[in-house]
Amino acid sequence: MNSARAVFLATVLWAANLTAAPATNGAPRDQLLFRNGDFIFGKLGGISADEILQWQHPDAASPMQFSLSAVEEIDLAAGKKPQTNAGSCKVLFANGDLLHGALVGCDATDVTLDVPTAGRLKLPRARLQSLAVMPTEPAIVDGITGLDGWTEVSSPVGAGAESGHWTYRNGAFYASRPASIARNVKLPDMARIEFDLAWRGQPSLAIALYTDSLQPILLLNKENGPDFGAFYSFRLNGFVADMFPIRKHGQIPSLGSVILAALGRTDHAHFDLRVSKPQNRIILLIDRVPIMQWTDPSGFEGEGGGIRFVENSGALKLSNLRIARWDGLVEEKADPATNAVEDVVWLQNGKSISGAVASATGQAVELRVRGALQTLPFSTVREIDFATPAARPPAETAGVRATFAEGGSVHAQIESWTPEAAVLRSADFGRARFDPASFAALHFLRDEGN
Repeated sequence: MNSARAVFLATVLWAANLTAAPATNGAPRDQLLFRNGDFIFGKLGGISADEILQWQHPDAASPMQFSLSAVEEIDLAAGKKPQTNAGSCKVLFANGDLLHGALVGCDATDVTLDVPTAGRLKLPRARLQSLAVMPTEPAIVDGITGLDGWTEVSSPVGAGAESGHWTYRNGAFYASRPASIARNVKLPDMARIEFDLAWRGQPSLAIALYTDSLQPILLLNKENGPDFGAFYSFRLNGFVADMFPIRKHGQIPSLGSVILAALGRTDHAHFDLRVSKPQNRIILLIDRVPIMQWTDPSGFEGEGGGIRFVENSGALKLSNLRIARWDGLVEEKADPATNAVEDVVWLQNGKSISGAVASATGQAVELRVRGALQTLPFSTVREIDFATPAARPPAETAGVRATFAEGGSVHAQIESWTPEAAVLRSADFGRARFDPASFAALHFLRDEGN
């Protein structure tokens, strides 16, 4: 496909995502987005092996049929998160895919994961990057489920600018014009705030941390506006991140900025902010790599327990929001692009041990260190980072990227899709039968690079 046409279609489809969201007070509806920019609401009936999609629409007497080659994306309104089991893990693939499940076992070649919506899957270690143990303490916020509980308003804008709104659909917030959405989540003194962000063009987002105001603040006129308590503002402007303490009166000093060159090569990233009130510091990680640490020499300024997301320009998608109590540890991980020659086992106390993982179960991890075999109780392990193989198997280049309602996604080929079962095939996990209700979206990939 011509690159200019591809960019145009992507922009049109993104705009459709932002402006065509169904009303949140009506019955959930799936949304079918075509490669030419058209879209239609209804219900996915199924997908056959010969790539024919069945679509049910209330105004149609019988199911409509479409060739899968004409389809760009399907947003599935019925996606549901399974109950998290104690001892569950998340497995990250080298291509960015992620699966949740319980660890059954690990040997020199494979990791076996019990996935609640698909059963036991055997995952080749050569395709994996890490296995992380999910925390047992429940999160303060675990995912985006709708606008209820949030305060959503247009942002104040300057003359000639046009404000907008955040909208909700299928586990995500969308905005294409300046808008604010906030909630008092009673942030603890030690907090970890994670979310996925996708954008068109360049990202432009401000996040108010530990704010007592659920309304956006016009900083250029803050002294003359409504009263508010001090808070921190994390700002992402293009590919530069900055942190500012914001007070009702006085100047707005920067605690330091950092250039995020890697964001210029992608249109999405996983953000992770870790906050320690007692230490007056905020740490930024992007795609699991520590990027920047800010320390306020004046002491911690945040006076509230709320968080506020303010979209300033462009088009953004905010998803997989998770806010939890932070244990104060930061894993000093290497850049995923570098080659790791050994496995690394990270412990709950923040220490790590390098070697070769011989086996692992939900009870113990056996690690060979300089020829000697060590046994670690699984309860002491927080993550295993796998060594980079000499030859990484090629990733899937076409098919579908299926996103789960609980977060994470997999690349695969669809063998069949019915209301009862979604049969997917991938070199990452073989052939597996998933519960269709576990998915939130299907994005169809093409060999020409879209």
